[in-house]
Amino acid sequence: MVESISAFDGAWVGNAQHMSMFFGFFLCYLIGILMDKGYPIPPYADDAFLILALTVEWILFAYHLHGRSPLDVLVHTLLVNAIPAGILLAFLYAWKKSQILPILAFMYAWLIQGTWFWQVGFILYPPWKSTWNVESHEHMTIATVIFIAHLFLDAVLILILNGFIATRSRGRRRLEKGLEEEKKSLLSQGEPDEAVVRKTVPIP
Repeated sequence: MVESISAFDGAWVGNAQHMSMFFGFFLCYLIGILMDKGYPIPPYADDAFLILALTVEWILFAYHLHGRSPLDVLVHTLLVNAIPAGILLAFLYAWKKSQILPILAFMYAWLIQGTWFWQVGFILYPPWKSTWNVESHEHMTIATVIFIAHLFLDAVLILILNGFIATRSRGRRRLEKGLEEEKKSLLSQGEPDEAVVRKTVPIP
């Protein structure tokens, strides 16, 4: 909404790029919501629009770097290099939704984009006095190392989240199994013994 409100000021070109990218993801999730609501939309349409949104993002960022400082170009180029992996993994995710590895891999690629977006914001537009020299090759090397750290930390975070979810799921299954066994035990205790029934019920 903010981008659309300011889309026609002096910086409308940059805003138009951002609006195009946001609209792609908006359309993707709108299609997903409509599919969940049961509207007659072709299968895998949400996956197709997700791949389209990622492709639009890739194209926009690839041609978003003209006239920028070397550090600005670098942090965006690192993101541009990561987006194609997300596109390929989105194809794999749509193809193998029943398997956990493609899902985790796609979520990892998605997470890298998210955490690096935040990092780029702190590098280029810090809320405090900037200590970054946008022309320094040393600072460009530091930014690259930080990006590599994001790759490792995001992978560890995905493993931690997967372990947490798997543990919770196993605990829930054990709880459900225990409740089912307890229910069967109570039902069996409530049933009268067959021998007792034969003794108490008179034979005609």
